[in-house]
Amino acid sequence: MTHEAEGAESARAFFERVLALLGREVPLRSFRIEDGFEELTLHLDLDGEAVSLGVRPRDEAPAWARTQTLSLAITSNTEVDVSREAEHHLILLKALLDRAGTPKLAFPQKQPIPIRFRGRSTESATFEHARSKAELDFAAYVAWRALTSADLYPHVGPLGDPVSERDIQDGWERTLGRIRAGTAPDKLGLYVHIPFCAVACTFCYCMKTDRFDRSTFDAYVDGLVDEMREYSAVFARMPLTSVYFGGGTPSLLPVPSLERVLSTMRSSFVIPEGTQVIFEGNPDSLNEKKIELLAKAGGVTRLTIGLQTLDPEAQRRARRHNEPERVAAAVRAARREGIAHVNVDLMAGLDGQSLASFQKDLEFVLSLEPDSVHINAFRPQPWTRFALGGQNMSDEQHRLRDEMLAWGTERLDGGGYAHLDQGQGKTHNAANLQDYDLRKVNGSLLGLGYPARSHSYGAYYYEPEVPGAGIELALNAERAARRRFRAIAVDDHGECHRHLVHNLHTGFSLSEFQALWGKLPWEVSPHGWSKLERLGVVRVDGDRVETDCGDHADMLFYRVFLYSEDVASRVLRVWAPERDESVDYVELLRRMCEKQPESSGLRDVG
Repeated sequence: MTHEAEGAESARAFFERVLALLGREVPLRSFRIEDGFEELTLHLDLDGEAVSLGVRPRDEAPAWARTQTLSLAITSNTEVDVSREAEHHLILLKALLDRAGTPKLAFPQKQPIPIRFRGRSTESATFEHARSKAELDFAAYVAWRALTSADLYPHVGPLGDPVSERDIQDGWERTLGRIRAGTAPDKLGLYVHIPFCAVACTFCYCMKTDRFDRSTFDAYVDGLVDEMREYSAVFARMPLTSVYFGGGTPSLLPVPSLERVLSTMRSSFVIPEGTQVIFEGNPDSLNEKKIELLAKAGGVTRLTIGLQTLDPEAQRRARRHNEPERVAAAVRAARREGIAHVNVDLMAGLDGQSLASFQKDLEFVLSLEPDSVHINAFRPQPWTRFALGGQNMSDEQHRLRDEMLAWGTERLDGGGYAHLDQGQGKTHNAANLQDYDLRKVNGSLLGLGYPARSHSYGAYYYEPEVPGAGIELALNAERAARRRFRAIAVDDHGECHRHLVHNLHTGFSLSEFQALWGKLPWEVSPHGWSKLERLGVVRVDGDRVETDCGDHADMLFYRVFLYSEDVASRVLRVWAPERDESVDYVELLRRMCEKQPESSGLRDVG
């Protein structure tokens, strides 16, 4: 790095001279030079076109161009590509810098701004290795946009391109060919989405609707069955490694429809004996006949019962109507029919819920001896009915929720439930293997139903397009056979980036990573990895990559530095023009993740 030293010319003074020379050659109306840490940003008005150029000592991070001693990066947030005329002017600027040879330049060193990490001293991490505060501010904006639009990387909904169903099927042909050839992960899941609920609970943020009639419901099942038959030809003789029915409320399917969907699935796809088949259900719509169908016709191996709460007041406010007798009956029926694993979902911190009622609910659940228990923390995200109704959680409610979570975790620990990726369970195979395969080895996933996401390895991440007016209009478009898809094409390098993004919060094995991708993480993302390493977020301990992301807000922020070049360019093209420079996106992100500034694990960019 270049520091202030005797005999070194100020980089700012040097570029003031160079830009004055450039103004004699091209229509440079004005320029402004902004200091960053060991970097300058040149803001240029090239005949009415605004272009920003980052200039730093030469390194191996991605750059538009390099001289013998400098790296040059176009950093404009308004466009991904500058015009041909502007690029021609920048090429002349590079030529001037090449002619200057190798001047000894002293770049500015602003006072490092401390970053605040949970459980880490302020002195142990600073901005001293970050390129600029502006870059970190922009990462907070991207994290906030992802959280409020499409949290799942690579954010296909807002950032993807329109594609045809023929394109998607061609992508699957390529992926399946690679799986057969052994050049793609052999994990191949099926996800079936049922978007209907009898009542939309106030706390739920899943893609579902409770506004439908019988004709809409029947038409959806018809379309789902047609999809299965259509893809059966593409997936001929390819064994699935996992199946998951989610929603919505899959158990809302009446017996005839459920039987039709399950039998079509079994006749359309190869599902070997022992394959994990997960089905989600609510106690009020699960009965013995349905559970018998799930076990015998569907081969379901894991039944997830969405209990959430039995507290009468919390149920009233959440618009739920569960009864303990129905929960117990569902567990007994699942055991009797030979369903190997039963999972129960509970929530902590619901409006109207008390610590005593939460403890009573968990003790009741444990008396049923489920194989796993998943305790979800209620968070009033802005798209829940709770938040849309103008409600929010008080400080006392936050404290109470966290007390419930701590008590529940300790109680499950004492009951022999080990920590899994999705809650706590008695055995590791009680966990959701489909989620594990997607995250740990970038397995492929065929999503059926609206609006299920899909991933064909090395081809596409894609999903049906959801109109801004919501899922109800989308379902009507489905009935009119006007489905449209959005996708992001991906190659093996992009798959590597996704693996890094989705495993940042847990850490991973270096040898396993190298076995999967044939390279090391810092070779996949040299600039981003170096930044996270210097910020103390990632470190290598033997064969293990240990990470310290703090909580969810931190993870959303830090993962931005591991985005692939393609996704980063999409972010610049689609999201960057909508950024409001006057908004504090760090603060917005903190609020969305319920973090107070004084206790935040997110770095302080103020």
